[in-house]
Amino acid sequence: MNSLKLLVPREADELLTSHVSRLAQLHGSYSASAFSRYLGLNFEALLTGDPQHVSKYAELTESIEENVADGVIKTFGQKYRYAHSHSFTRCHLLATRTKFCPHCLIEDEQSEFGRPGARAFIRSTWQPRFFRVCDVHNTTLVTAVPGGFRFAGDVLGGLAAAGQKLEDYVSQTVSAEPTTAQAYFVMRYNLQPTNLQWLNRLPLQAAVHFTEILGAVIRHGIKVQFDELDTAEQSLCMHDGYELTLKGQKAIKAYLLSLVKDYYRRPTSWINAHAVFGELADEMCRHPDMPGYSSVLTLLRRVAVDNLPIGPGDNFLGVIKDHRRLHSLRTAAKEHEISPRILRSLMIEKGVIPPGSTFRRTVFHPRLINDLIEPARRLGLTWEKNSRIRRQQS
Repeated sequence: MNSLKLLVPREADELLTSHVSRLAQLHGSYSASAFSRYLGLNFEALLTGDPQHVSKYAELTESIEENVADGVIKTFGQKYRYAHSHSFTRCHLLATRTKFCPHCLIEDEQSEFGRPGARAFIRSTWQPRFFRVCDVHNTTLVTAVPGGFRFAGDVLGGLAAAGQKLEDYVSQTVSAEPTTAQAYFVMRYNLQPTNLQWLNRLPLQAAVHFTEILGAVIRHGIKVQFDELDTAEQSLCMHDGYELTLKGQKAIKAYLLSLVKDYYRRPTSWINAHAVFGELADEMCRHPDMPGYSSVLTLLRRVAVDNLPIGPGDNFLGVIKDHRRLHSLRTAAKEHEISPRILRSLMIEKGVIPPGSTFRRTVFHPRLINDLIEPARRLGLTWEKNSRIRRQQS
């Protein structure tokens, strides 16, 4: 078969698999998978964006192959996805499950275009994780696989097989307001020009992920578990994070500095990324092989190095290579091989730090103790001298 004689046009922003699902219903087929086999196609291959089957689809539907690319989600192994010239991991772009607005699909079916039962179509823009709220109906989207995973990508076929109606999914939505953050990311997903801003430096997934987790920490603190928040709250988190990024890198660094200051107020003893930045650090470490994440980690690491007693060789979101900017009593003692208690006493005696300074909260510039270390060595107060004396005595 060279082409189909009974066709409905693929809608703008429609997923290719959604179009095949509608064609299957138009021809009275049980499922998109069965319909594809009749045409010599493999629907599962279309679902993963296989070039050979996408080309065959274009031929059968008399489409220009370049024009169907925006409806294809390519999958690479179990983890990676590619759509609209953007790279994603599977948790940031749906492929087998489908996200949709039931209100939009009901309105599609109520329109006068095409045959009933073959009008509702799935938008590509709905599938990225950042799209959570329908900007037409102001409700959250639904993520589902009607009919089960054997109907993955075939919403209309799955609904028919399960005896369900689109109205059955309306109750799963809740009222929510679409945000400027979502609108910005939709524009980037569709390769539309956006206003110049700091986020434009990051590839799409890294920009989205950083923004939504940043907002979650702003709203709920560093112990937040983003995946446990409901869809409407996740949308608000992304909005708050986006509002901060609009103010530029200086404002972002200022907020990250506030997290460092909060760390000093907590009774945690060990300095690590989780203790300082919490969920933000944990999430940014999840996809080190994806473009853009290294830039985010570098930003967090720079704020940490500037404001925490960490230095070369320490591990904080990777091995620190920058020169040390701050010491604590313990890090200075370790570097200069002197007891922390002795160093503290010497610094108090010389007026470098006030009496009552604690091991945990006291930080200082390395040069402040330069004049103390050499006299301490001459007095035999360093570990190096003490070790030599002990060896001689034994």
